[in-house]
Amino acid sequence: MGTTSGCDGDELFDGTDGGSTHNLKSFFVYYLQKLKEKAEFRNPDEFYFKMINSRTIGGIHRPKPEDNKYTEEELLLLKNKDMGYILQSIQSEKRWLFYFREEAKEIQSRIGQSNNMPDLDNIPSRIKKKIASSYRELEEMKQRLQKLEKLYAAATSSATRPRWAGLALSPALGRSASACS
Repeated sequence: MGTTSGCDGDELFDGTDGGSTHNLKSFFVYYLQKLKEKAEFRNPDEFYFKMINSRTIGGIHRPKPEDNKYTEEELLLLKNKDMGYILQSIQSEKRWLFYFREEAKEIQSRIGQSNNMPDLDNIPSRIKKKIASSYRELEEMKQRLQKLEKLYAAATSSATRPRWAGLALSPALGRSASACS
């Protein structure tokens, strides 16, 4: 009548009180030996997170390369969506710049209508800080707009043409001339 521990080393326990510490030690030795065996035969590429789509290179887990993840049509669609997003961002930045310019013109016209110009020494420091931060924000917005316009210009100039755009069509058959011969 042996006690069970849920392991393969059940035969080490005979249920007697005499020598139970010896049996316990030999059980742990046996168990550690089994764990060492298991570790020796373990797959080196095996680990828990992303186990299937990666492998070990030089002891470091690297994801497998994903060649041709998207088709050409999907890539063109993604590129068009990206260009649309850039164009939308450009328009949004231009709207904000227009709004800020109009607001600045309105403030200057109000100052011009009143005969007394505000003295910069009398303006509280919190307002001076706010004015300075507004000018910094305006400059950052202008720079973002310039970067977006450059990016959009580069994307539209290097846009790839569809495969059929360069083919000469045979007027009689409606097919490419090279396909007719």
